Amino acid sequence: MLTICSRVIRVGRASLTFRHDLTGSSGNLHATMEVLSVMFHLSKRAAVALPDKLRSAAEQLLAQDVD
Repeated sequence: MLTICSRVIRVGRASLTFRHDLTGSSGNLHATMEVLSVMFHLSKRAAVALPDKLRSAAEQLLAQDVD
């Protein structure tokens, strides 16, 4: 059995960074992935600030124990 643990590790002005850890049933870490997601205005072709509601929700999920 595999387990994926996902968490928010950074909240930026226009971005969120997530970390995903894949562990096996023995608890051994098999893979780690970090994903940077940017809020992007398609027609202006530019990054835009995260909406306050989204920023607030992400900050509540912000992981404190990332190495």
